[in-house]
Amino acid sequence: MQSGLGEFLRKTVHIAGVLAIPILDQLGAVKTAALFFLLAAGLYAYPLVVEKMDKTPFGRFLRAFRSVLDFLERKDHLRYSGAIGFFVSIGFIALALPEKIAAISIIVLCVGDGISTLAGRVIGRNRLFHNESKSWEGSLSGFAASAAVCLLVTNPPTAVFASFVGMAVESLDMKISDNLSVPLVVGVTTYAVSYAGLLAV
Repeated sequence: MQSGLGEFLRKTVHIAGVLAIPILDQLGAVKTAALFFLLAAGLYAYPLVVEKMDKTPFGRFLRAFRSVLDFLERKDHLRYSGAIGFFVSIGFIALALPEKIAAISIIVLCVGDGISTLAGRVIGRNRLFHNESKSWEGSLSGFAASAAVCLLVTNPPTAVFASFVGMAVESLDMKISDNLSVPLVVGVTTYAVSYAGLLAV
């Protein structure tokens, strides 16, 4: 498992992922998707690049940066798989969904998932009945924070709905990474209910 400091810093960076929203607003869907897919590919190739450039002057910098990445990475996961999934999911939803729904999905992923983990570590006492590794305090904190930030881009019913769906998915014990499942489920369900006229995004 990751150290407390490492997890705190990792989730802080995770929450900062909401900066993808102004990037999406400025660059548009295609360029934003290309940027995040490129980041995912670069991170995937990074260990190989470090190995190939190990003997060069630039290799020292690459090794130092890799030590930072390794500190932020959870030790029980494949190397950089969480960050790669994070970049891929943002790229995909930016490309596949309307901009406002993509923004809502990004907020739920970054703020909801990030806050739920941090709050769960600090104040989590009561375990979820369906997942002993998660707490009611963490899930409710993630829901509240996510809904509050979603209000910056959408109306209260949609903010509550998207945040509820996201935290429900995040609370499940699944093999697939939250970085993939949360934004994709939030995006698809929010789009579906808005398309059906049940919610106005």
